[in-house]
Amino acid sequence: MMRHLGIGFVACLAAACTVGGGDPAGGDDSSSGDDSSSGDDTSGGAPDAGPSSANCLVPSSTGDLGTLTPLATEIHNQQGSMGALKTYVIAGENAGDVFQIELWDQAGAFAGGAAAIGSYTIAGADADYNTCGVCGLAIGDDTQFYVGTSGTVNVTALGGPGATMTVEVTNLAFAEVEAETFAPVPGGCTGTLGRISLSGTLVEVSGGGGGGGGGGGGGARQLHR
Repeated sequence: MMRHLGIGFVACLAAACTVGGGDPAGGDDSSSGDDSSSGDDTSGGAPDAGPSSANCLVPSSTGDLGTLTPLATEIHNQQGSMGALKTYVIAGENAGDVFQIELWDQAGAFAGGAAAIGSYTIAGADADYNTCGVCGLAIGDDTQFYVGTSGTVNVTALGGPGATMTVEVTNLAFAEVEAETFAPVPGGCTGTLGRISLSGTLVEVSGGGGGGGGGGGGGARQLHR
């Protein structure tokens, strides 16, 4: 369950035209002039306005999903913390799309302290997966990843292993991010989620002295999936 993500890219093919040196007597190549008169390649050269909806694996708009049974409700050790810092993860699925909330001790809204019950607005540090304490995520087909850029997360229950974790997310907006750096994808896909409520029993996921999730070194964050 790591934050190293593989995103597929779509290749674009362009056709090239050549002007042949045909028989001067026939003159067909020069008199037809189709390639130059059409001018499609130059006249239609405006920049791409944005991603095709076919390339976006999470719908641009998802309404109120109500209360869903979580796919997982977990506690992880943060990388490099020797178990002193925790990350709380709860995720739900709708039509193959995963919507996930992560709460990171001593990050974002929880800077200087542990994750706690409360109502939080996603903004600033919490709108960047590298720094968020309250993180809203969407995952399409386990290959395309989005990070919440705005919205509200209401945490009403949280604790240790065996305790209940309950969150409600409203008006979540999210944007596609790069697989390895979690930087926004230029011109990438975006979406919104009206509401989702999740509640489950926390299970501690074992991790070594370096923290849960495995993978990247140097204290790099790991995506829990």
